[in-house]
Amino acid sequence: SSEDYTDEIFDTRETQENYVQRRRSRRLKREQLHRGSPRDRIRYSYSLWLDRHAKNNLSATARENLVYDAAVIYEKARYSEEENTTQDADSFRQML
Repeated sequence: SSEDYTDEIFDTRETQENYVQRRRSRRLKREQLHRGSPRDRIRYSYSLWLDRHAKNNLSATARENLVYDAAVIYEKARYSEEENTTQDADSFRQML
């Protein structure tokens, strides 16, 4: 029946509130923002940004959420084996 189908779809989708709670429960300590590697700092900064802007589309990618230059830095931190520099981390934080 269509009721069962609707319930099934609703139950498998993550609500905005659940998303924010899940993100906060996995957060690193705030000191990570200053003591971590540039890669960790970039990823943590983006995580904080997502928490503050949770009204954004949760399924959107970093490239869809961020300005182009910030997205490039984030994608390098997230997917590349190339290391990010301290300058990358500082620039990323300023772009947010």
